[in-house]
Amino acid sequence: NEDKVYTSASLYKLYVTYAVLNKVDKGELTLDTPMDAVGGTVASYITKTITLSANETASALAELVTWDYIEEFIHENGFTNTTFNLYQSGGVTYTGTLQTTASDVTKIINKLYDKELLSETSTDYFINQLNNQQLTYALNRGLTDEVFFAHKTGILDDVSHDAGVVT
Repeated sequence: NEDKVYTSASLYKLYVTYAVLNKVDKGELTLDTPMDAVGGTVASYITKTITLSANETASALAELVTWDYIEEFIHENGFTNTTFNLYQSGGVTYTGTLQTTASDVTKIINKLYDKELLSETSTDYFINQLNNQQLTYALNRGLTDEVFFAHKTGILDDVSHDAGVVT
């Protein structure tokens, strides 16, 4: 079922992070770019987005670079089965049902590990965030500390995902 479309749950955060780090690589943002008035930065928001799966920080990062930009960017880079089902209302962009496929998720993780997505610095940073995933309810249950498992989880009432690389 690699091309079957599923609700992405929090796996959409992989694509948000990819787009934000691409902007960092292009010099349009830095990891120190302020996100709020209390000292939050792009880096701290990415950490909360990936390791804690915080929806508020993911949404703020997406709004920083815009949902429209992220969707166009990921489609241009080959992740054409992933969509945020964007729609406009009153001049504001909203997301509908977030969807992806196993093939797109596999592709983004493989391209990240093959160093084909981002600069070496951003790649290492992204992988480190995935390695520090705090949600340990799925694939990594029972793994010893000697096993390196960089992954992203996604859970809703009716779906549960966990995708990553084990070494």
